[in-house]
Amino acid sequence: MARADATEISTDDLAKQISALKKDLVELTNMMGTMGKEKAHNFASAARETGEAQYAKVQHGTQEAVRRADDFVTQQPLLSIGIAAGAGLLIGLVASRR
Repeated sequence: MARADATEISTDDLAKQISALKKDLVELTNMMGTMGKEKAHNFASAARETGEAQYAKVQHGTQEAVRRADDFVTQQPLLSIGIAAGAGLLIGLVASRR
């Protein structure tokens, strides 16, 4: 009889431990999901900020190039026309050979 009580107690203890383990696993799973969402959000924010910074950098560079081209054309209009005509001629020759 003493042996049956000890087995019964350990079975009950084991059932309680399994139940506690299930609760812990559910909590751990929920916590991991929350952490994953936060990490993904942080990564997306960092990527967005980097993209915006690169866009601003490219936009500034493009505006600077347009300004420099405009200054060049304003200061040397005949040379600009000659360069444009030469580029057009080269493009026409390359396109006609195809």
